[in-house]
Amino acid sequence: GLKLAVTTVNGRRILVRPETRASEHLAQEVEDQGFVTAAGDGKSRVVAVPAARIAGRVITKLPGVSVAGRIVGYQESHHHETYRPSANTGGKVESDADGRFVFDGLGEGLVNVFVHGDGENTDWTYRAAKDVSLTPGRTTDVTIEVIRGVEVEGTVVGRETGVPLEGAMVGVYGPFRPRSGAMTSVAMTDAKGRYHYRLPPGETYFYVSGPPHGFTRLPSEGSSRTVKIPDRTLTFEVPPIELVPAATMRGHVLDSSGKPIEGAKVIGICENGLCRPFPGKEAVTDARGEFRLRPGMYNTVAIGKPARLLIRLPGGAEHEATATPAADGAVTVKLPESGHDVKGVE
Repeated sequence: GLKLAVTTVNGRRILVRPETRASEHLAQEVEDQGFVTAAGDGKSRVVAVPAARIAGRVITKLPGVSVAGRIVGYQESHHHETYRPSANTGGKVESDADGRFVFDGLGEGLVNVFVHGDGENTDWTYRAAKDVSLTPGRTTDVTIEVIRGVEVEGTVVGRETGVPLEGAMVGVYGPFRPRSGAMTSVAMTDAKGRYHYRLPPGETYFYVSGPPHGFTRLPSEGSSRTVKIPDRTLTFEVPPIELVPAATMRGHVLDSSGKPIEGAKVIGICENGLCRPFPGKEAVTDARGEFRLRPGMYNTVAIGKPARLLIRLPGGAEHEATATPAADGAVTVKLPESGHDVKGVE
């Protein structure tokens, strides 16, 4: 497809889209992202539609903090149950001397608007313009205020031991990074297991996006915290986030008689009805039924905790098997003669 646009004599943008919507699903997704595709005869009739526009301003009452030259960006906003591809994937501009900025040539939809620059997360923070509604032919006004915010700290520790963990990546969503978008921010824990942010007040979600070597996340939301950062306070402490010891899994896959299964694939881990594939090349059992996952942050499983594995046999049949890894990550998976659920597994 081609992405086409028209600029009027006064500098405004006009979008170009197909006159009729494509019938094929893939072509529809391409068109939703702002592209025009050719019809079967190689000819396409297109129509011009007014573009949506954002006119905004960055303001502040903080002494010594400038609103000029700030990088202002937008990113499409969506909720999972209503998500569809969008032409508003993202863009950046620089604010002028008065903090003003403009985004033109936007399609219909919702976006979040952010501010970046020197001093962010150390001297100042802000609340993003969340779920800004865009209407073709109209200009939406937004104002983003740079504020001092709250000094926020927390700790990542080992479960049961409480030992601080260095090198954990802690992500955050909140008023300055709405969860309706994909943009997040990450801080690394220091030798004392501490991480630091300067954030605006409001409900904020902290999670471990990358565990340090030898550890992994707890199931579901076990390695996250949702808190409400209060207003009119200088500092705030997030309750500790816990991780558990982990090892890279290896082991055997056996049939019901204890015979090794060659060519079985260890696909991934299942949780809450969803299976997450192990990244990288799939682990395939050899003639002895042995497999070994590649070392890596996302190929680890919690030691001594049941892990539900998805295993695909050479004929294509799939089984979910519950395995409890030993301290070195070793497991023995013994499959029954039939059935989709495997439970008494070493």
